[in-house]
Amino acid sequence: MVREMSREECLALLGERFVGRLGCHADGETYVVPISYALDGERMVGQTSVGRKVEMMRANPLVCVQVDDVKALDDWRSVIVWGEFRELSAGEKPAAARLLIDKLTVHIDEEGRSPRDVTPDPISGRYEGVVYAIVIKKMTGRAESPGA
Repeated sequence: MVREMSREECLALLGERFVGRLGCHADGETYVVPISYALDGERMVGQTSVGRKVEMMRANPLVCVQVDDVKALDDWRSVIVWGEFRELSAGEKPAAARLLIDKLTVHIDEEGRSPRDVTPDPISGRYEGVVYAIVIKKMTGRAESPGA
């Protein structure tokens, strides 16, 4: 039977996972794309290069993120977050990048990618991409498990 998840269960799932699907909408167009993230209290932080999703989030910062954990058709959890995109300042980027590295290093190593993909340049300290936060405004979660 499907049940509603508590706020604590929703935050726990967001903290366990590192990939979600971001939905954004601007100029009459809706766009859904996978993102990697790390949970920072009541924010999801991420990094990306400038492109379609960043342009759309700059135009309309109200976004939605869906994160799930599916083990079987009758054993899953899913959380939807409604939030607001906020580009982080140069002073905020290092802490967010560090949080991402801490969360994603295991997965980056497994995929053979370099942690440099999510870190500032060690010489200049600058990161040319966009480091952002999705500030959580509202969330809901549903779950189903066998025998429950």
